[in-house]
Amino acid sequence: RDRTGRAQPVAAAVAEALAGLALLALWLDPVPLAWSVPRLEGFDFTGGGRVSLQFAVIAVTLMLYHGAQIGEVLRGGILSVPPGQREAAQALGLSPRQATRLVVLPQVLRLIGPPMNNQYVNLIKNTSVAIAVGYSDLMSVSGTIINQTFRPLEMMLLTMAVYLAICLAVTTQLNRLGDRLRRREGR
Repeated sequence: RDRTGRAQPVAAAVAEALAGLALLALWLDPVPLAWSVPRLEGFDFTGGGRVSLQFAVIAVTLMLYHGAQIGEVLRGGILSVPPGQREAAQALGLSPRQATRLVVLPQVLRLIGPPMNNQYVNLIKNTSVAIAVGYSDLMSVSGTIINQTFRPLEMMLLTMAVYLAICLAVTTQLNRLGDRLRRREGR
């Protein structure tokens, strides 16, 4: 902010991280999406984008469940900022929107870092319930490989390593974001 005079969009960094995770998931398993050029055949169009039912069910379920959890984390973070902070900002002439954006949200983002980190790691681990709706995820594929190769130890170690790598990558990025926010607030 000091160099450019403009606020750095923290929300954009979070959105980019989440988009990166989505692209990583699509790279690991590109099956749920199918795309072809739509064509008019008879009285109906064929082709276009298709999403498998299993993928849609697990995506909506995880979004609803973790959306509620993340909403509670955000609510708790907003309620943890003393109301005097907003009142003081408005007394200095800031509009309610400016007070929220410039005073409340920086404090909230600093406070909700660790619980949000936990929520994202839980989201990654909860993707293994996809097998309940018949979607092949990492755990079901590793189970199939174990049944075919009879090498459970190696496959479970590999599966644990993949989950560990993904969770560590997410945790590291969120910790870096939290450190950046703390350094910026310390100025």
